[in-house]
Amino acid sequence: PSGVSGQVSAVRPDPTGMPAPRLVSSGRATQGVWIFEGFRLDEVSRELTNPAGEVSALDRSAFLVLQYLLLHAGQLCTHDELLLAGWPKRLVQSNSVAKCISRLRRGLGDESGDRIRLIHGYGYLLSMRCSYRAESASAPAPEVPRVSGPVPGRPEWTLLRAIGRGACGEVFAAVHSGDHAPRAYKFAVEERGLRGLKRELAMHHFLRARNPGCDIVLPLVDVQLQLAPYFLATPLQVQGNLREWSERDGRLQGLDRSRRIDLATRLCDAVAVLHDAGIAHRDLKPQNLYVLERVEGFQVLLADLGAGAGLLPPGVDSSGVRIGQLTREGVADADSGPERYLAPEVLAGEAATTRSDLYALGLLVYQIAVADFNRPLAPGWERSLADP
Repeated sequence: PSGVSGQVSAVRPDPTGMPAPRLVSSGRATQGVWIFEGFRLDEVSRELTNPAGEVSALDRSAFLVLQYLLLHAGQLCTHDELLLAGWPKRLVQSNSVAKCISRLRRGLGDESGDRIRLIHGYGYLLSMRCSYRAESASAPAPEVPRVSGPVPGRPEWTLLRAIGRGACGEVFAAVHSGDHAPRAYKFAVEERGLRGLKRELAMHHFLRARNPGCDIVLPLVDVQLQLAPYFLATPLQVQGNLREWSERDGRLQGLDRSRRIDLATRLCDAVAVLHDAGIAHRDLKPQNLYVLERVEGFQVLLADLGAGAGLLPPGVDSSGVRIGQLTREGVADADSGPERYLAPEVLAGEAATTRSDLYALGLLVYQIAVADFNRPLAPGWERSLADP
């Protein structure tokens, strides 16, 4: 590990040349109770209660690591993320994570390692279903840059217009004073937005290290996670996201069936690569997908990989209502109905996983096949397809 502004960062070098993520730790804005398969973790007392009612107090690092695993239940958490989560602002030995996981397994009766799974060479995955009950509100959102101003720390870039708000933060189109191609800058909103940006960067590095040359995600071209306002930047997709691309001149409707099936297949292939790496996207919908038209066929790029971290823990809401993985602001883009892509178990308050990704993927494939992103997957859906 190497110290970064007094904080721990132990990240593998990236052969692509992108700067390695230098993660910044920040505390949770809410406190409450996690409930997972008969166990209960109280964030105030830091006590773990097992199904038999036996209570044990966790040390600070074990509590923080378990809390982080619960926040990302069903999703790969890298060794470096857990190191930063469990020992913020401290320089510790790299085997501290393994020792901590060993203590947690004993507390969870997980001698076989089925509940906290080891992903060799990368990190751990918590395979327990969980829910969360908040007991305090989040801190207010900080200000982010506005249209017509420069990108902070990048005076040669000017924010041209707002182009959306996602789970992690606000997104702006930006132009360069020279001849660089336009970019989309995503600024973190609230602590959960910063957490999402950090996770998105880590997942980019993880995927590139695991699958060199496999381009399934929208590339990152600029990163600032050391000083506020925090941001990531990607090339601006002038054709828009999948929904916007499909509606330009009726492009999707103008494709013959074989071309639509090819597009759906490329989408499935991209999600398969993500899942093979042990990563759940958690927020698959047309707004987070981009299509490139190549001579050899379509290419589908996934975006907003940090959305799973930017979304709230299951059940968290200022009113106490169990709303699952919706953001506190609710649906960000009501006319496009992104809530349609949330699996029933997610709406019921469970954590989003690769299984819930498959629900969203099934709906997306159906909508591509019928060339209509407004069509719900409702009873009688098969009558929309002429080919059985």
